[in-house]
Amino acid sequence: NDNLYCRNMAKDFSYNVWIDDRWLPCEYKELTKMLYVPLKGLEAGSHNLKIKVADQYLNTGSWEGSFNVK
Repeated sequence: NDNLYCRNMAKDFSYNVWIDDRWLPCEYKELTKMLYVPLKGLEAGSHNLKIKVADQYLNTGSWEGSFNVK
């Protein structure tokens, strides 16, 4: 499963997203609790995705994975 769920989520947090070691601006939608990563314009082939998150208490987390664009 590629969806991450947290109980008692912190109200303030920051996130950074990289695809192929290139930082991307992304949008977090509070209503749906989803982070939207733009994939438009990526070349066909395999890509690496990394997401790092930190909350106001300095708790941090990260996730890394790969995906293919056809």
